[in-house]
Parts: sequence; C-alpha cells; structure tokens
Amino acid sequence: MAIVSSAIVTPRNLKVAFLLRERDNYFTGEESYGYGYFLNSGLYNSAKMAQEMLRDRLGLDTDLAQLPNSNYIDRYVHDNRPDIVIIEAYWVTPAKLRELIPLHPSVLWVVRNHSSIPFLSLEGVVMQWSLDYIDIPNVVLSNNDLRTNHHMAQIIQIMRPDLNQGAVNANCVLLPNYYPPELRRENDPPFARDTVNIGLFGAIRPLKNHLNQAVAAIEYCDKRNLKLNFHINATRIEQGGSPILRNIEQLFAHMPQEQFRLIEHDWLERDDFLELVEQMDVGMQVSFAETYNITAADFVTASKPMVVSPEITWIHPKYYANPTDTTDIRHGLARAMKARNHTNLKRLRLFSLWSAGQWNAFLHSPAVLGEEWNPTPGRDDLYCIKRLPNYIEVPDPDDPEDILFE
Repeated sequence: MAIVSSAIVTPRNLKVAFLLRERDNYFTGEESYGYGYFLNSGLYNSAKMAQEMLRDRLGLDTDLAQLPNSNYIDRYVHDNRPDIVIIEAYWVTPAKLRELIPLHPSVLWVVRNHSSIPFLSLEGVVMQWSLDYIDIPNVVLSNNDLRTNHHMAQIIQIMRPDLNQGAVNANCVLLPNYYPPELRRENDPPFARDTVNIGLFGAIRPLKNHLNQAVAAIEYCDKRNLKLNFHINATRIEQGGSPILRNIEQLFAHMPQEQFRLIEHDWLERDDFLELVEQMDVGMQVSFAETYNITAADFVTASKPMVVSPEITWIHPKYYANPTDTTDIRHGLARAMKARNHTNLKRLRLFSLWSAGQWNAFLHSPAVLGEEWNPTPGRDDLYCIKRLPNYIEVPDPDDPEDILFE
C-alpha cells in the first residue's frame, strides 16, 4: 500500500519534479506511442502547464525533465532532490519503482495517467501496472480525469475489499489538466467568405474519429456551397492509425479538387501550432474518448469556435456532437460557426481554477504518521495519511441554475 513517509516535507517548501520519457522519433510518420517527444507532444504540454502552475500560482519549487529511460531516474533524483516525483504516463514499470523506493525513501512517487479507460484498452500493460502500483510503498496512482479516477478507484476498492474508502482515495488521486486561460486574440468577425478552414489537429489514432469528422466537414461545405480547406496533422500516427490517414487521403482524392482540399501539416512546435490555429475558422475534436483535450483549449483561447464530443466535458454542451452520427457532427459545425466563444472561455477559466484547487488539495493532504500502514478491515481514516478532501464537483451543464449555464 502506498504510504507517505514521515520525512516528506510540508507544502511550504516542497520540490516537485515532473518526469517524462524522451523518445528518438520526431513524429515523421513513424508509428509511435505519444508519450515521448522531441517536438512538443500533448503530454509534454500538459505536464509543462501543470509544472508552471505549481510554480507561479502555488509558489512551489518545480522542475520538468525528459529522461531517455527509467534507468536515468535514480541519478536525476539524487542530483535534484525532489520531494515529489510525478511520472507522466506509463513508462516506468512497477519493478523499477520497487528498485527506486529504498534508494529514495523520502520521495513520494506519483504515476499520472492521462488517458480514459477506452484509450487505455489499446495499451497492453496499463491495467496490470496500474493495479500493481497500489501495492508499492510511497507510490500513488493519479488520473487527470474525474471520470477515469472514479472508475479506477472503484476497481481498486473491488480488488482490495480490506481497504476503506479513505485508503482508496489516498492511493488513487485526481490531478487534472491545467491550462492558462488567457485570451490570445479577440473574436473574429462573423464568417462571410466562400472558403472555410477547418482544423482537426492531433495525432491520428483510432479513437480520434478523423474519418467521420472529415465526411461531416465535406457534407457541411457541400450543402452551403462553400470551399473547404481541411487541415490535419499527418506526421504523427499512433496505435494503428495508418489506415485512417490513407482513407482520409483517398476520400479527398476523389472529391472535386476545386472545392475540397486536404491540407496536411507536420507536427509543429507549440508556438508555430498556435499560429496555425489562428488561421482556422473552426476546430473539430469529436473524439470517441478524451480526458481533457489541449487542442480544444488552444482553439478557445484563440477565440475560435469548436465542435466536440461530450467527452470534452468543460466545453459547453451546445457544441457537442455525437461522434458516431455524421449528420449530428455536421449540425454541430453549423452551430459552432454561428456562435461566439465567450461561453467556452469562461468555462475554461473555471475549470482551470478548479484544477489548481485539486492540485493544492493534494499537496496539502496530511502526512502525519511515520509508521507504515498495514491495511486492516475496519480501521478508520486516521490511518489514511494521504487522504484528500472531497473534490469539488464540476458544475452541471444541464442545470439552468448553474453559474456557467448560458
């Protein structure tokens, strides 16, 4: 069972390190899992935003490092002396963590999952590793999504009926995405051109639903006699996504070229990507599975409308579309193109405040006992020395009294 050592310092002088795995591909079309990067990945951007929030908003000493593999962790921790190490995504095995614990007994290790359960189903070791982490001292499993964290906690409770709810909550904690919600540009004037630029950016994976969205975009423009420039990233292909890209290319190859254009972009550095977003008229992220979606936030802070699936819970529901219903996605595009963006920006700002509060609650959770906790049925939450307060529920978008509802 994961235990916080009595040697861990208080939040006033915590040092927190975010560790990611460095990979040797540059997203040039090779099949690769997206937890590594040289060019910035979504995982890197997520970790960087959280690291900067802890530093700038909560006043902590923080660092973010890219390591070639898990054999470099011991040297990094020895040289930098962090109190909490956040391992971003699944690249450190339970066996390696068991090696590291006696070498650094005062460090709290947090393995932070960034994927929903449907997405995790495409990775062969994730469930085994997640449940193995629970039984390693000083190791905590974390999720960036409220729903995923709830379900993982339920699985842990079923797996370990000897644990009370406080103990489960202590070892499966919610650490959401944080996004700095500053507006980068004002709203564009109402769309009144004969060509629409639609951006469907991100790695090409099965659960991203690229092909169905491409069909919806073509139908939307055809019914309005608009020319379409359909923008995608074509050089980051993951989890068997190559046939998806080929099908999209073949689809557009058979369309009238003077009206429907597929524009393929390389994977870009973040500043270059944000400039590309500002050239779009609308964004699409009608995915089958999501936990947060930084690309949607990039569009919202650029005052660009979005159509998304209900998986992206912080976006207002009026911009949702059913990912399996091409007609509904087309109607979602129509709604988004007519809308202004202030509602989603306000929701993003509130989500970011809520996220910072979740991180702050975790960092102030009590570490009061020096003894190791041996889980025994019936022991109360006094022995759950990492327990978190009840987390704040995200406001209900279907409640007309909700402060975000418009």
